[in-house]
Amino acid sequence: MAEDETLQSHAGAIIAERVRPKLLGFLAREDVGLPLYSEAGRWQASPIERWSDGFWAGLFWLAWRATAEPAFREAAERLCRALAPRIDDPAANYDLGFLFFYSHVWGYRLTGEPAYRETALRAARRLCDFRCDPARLITLTYPERAARFGRPTVTTKIDVMMNLSLLWWAHAETGEPRFRETAVDHASGSLDCLLRPDGWVWELADFDPEDGALIACGKNEGVEGPSCWARAQAWAVHGFLQAAHFSGEARFLEAARRAYGYWHRKLPPDGLPFWDLLASGADRDSRDSSAAAIVLAGLLRARAWGLDVTEAEADIPTAARTLVAALTSPDEDGLLARGCAYYRRHEGRDGATVWGDYYLLEALVALAGHDVRPG
Repeated sequence: MAEDETLQSHAGAIIAERVRPKLLGFLAREDVGLPLYSEAGRWQASPIERWSDGFWAGLFWLAWRATAEPAFREAAERLCRALAPRIDDPAANYDLGFLFFYSHVWGYRLTGEPAYRETALRAARRLCDFRCDPARLITLTYPERAARFGRPTVTTKIDVMMNLSLLWWAHAETGEPRFRETAVDHASGSLDCLLRPDGWVWELADFDPEDGALIACGKNEGVEGPSCWARAQAWAVHGFLQAAHFSGEARFLEAARRAYGYWHRKLPPDGLPFWDLLASGADRDSRDSSAAAIVLAGLLRARAWGLDVTEAEADIPTAARTLVAALTSPDEDGLLARGCAYYRRHEGRDGATVWGDYYLLEALVALAGHDVRPG
């Protein structure tokens, strides 16, 4: 109990003394758009629309929840208006969950504004349209994957487990069976094809679009040879915890425990994961704090939901202290240093990422005593 009270007090102080001024400073800038990551302590301008833009809205919604600073609500509202047209974008994909859960669902939960609800539900219906019925999974067609196999393919990624947040919320909000069925089927398929018996996660899997047969499991972002991309493992832990809560099915909780067990076994002594959990030699030059933040936020949600994750719960204080030690310095952009956006592309190594900052703030807000459960 004393440790919980210390974490709560410390989290509140970090929000007031570090998060609030950093985000207010960001709002005063007009030179970076909505960046994904920082390099050398500075956000890298991002003039194009990205899969991660919804996290910026989520950051400001949670910051408003924790501080009542009007500028944060105004920023979140502006971003929600800007994101809304992307539901109908021909280039939209399963990242609609990332875009609209953290923006419009949070907006609706925190303000009660009906327009946010309606927009989020439209996005959820569009997300369901990406289901491949033969495979019973939410998928996308990647020409380069089809060319690799010399045949038509559809691909799913472990990231989609987190995009299901939008569908779990939509079902809880409306009771429409399609939302739950799509989410449960996808979680089931991901468990079957992406989670190995020891908890090691495949990043992606390819399927035949006609009969749904599995073609191959593989990776895109990890090291050459045996690979376990840290962010993929983190998506799995958090995503299966959500599935366990919203579906009530024990198999998803067992999957989350398995994925977390592998994650925990592969952590270095200081608790901050390498960008690939199986990295060795020169590839160990980058960590990924954002993956650690995803896992911590998932464990805190699980605890609030009352899920039985006793062994993992004991790791929460240590995990929180590890992230606090990785906070950026006052003169650096972003909140959480030592993240890794895209190691193999040499982008955003050892800097802040917007999703890392979001999940850090979600964890801090939860530790400070606020309810940030998504349903």
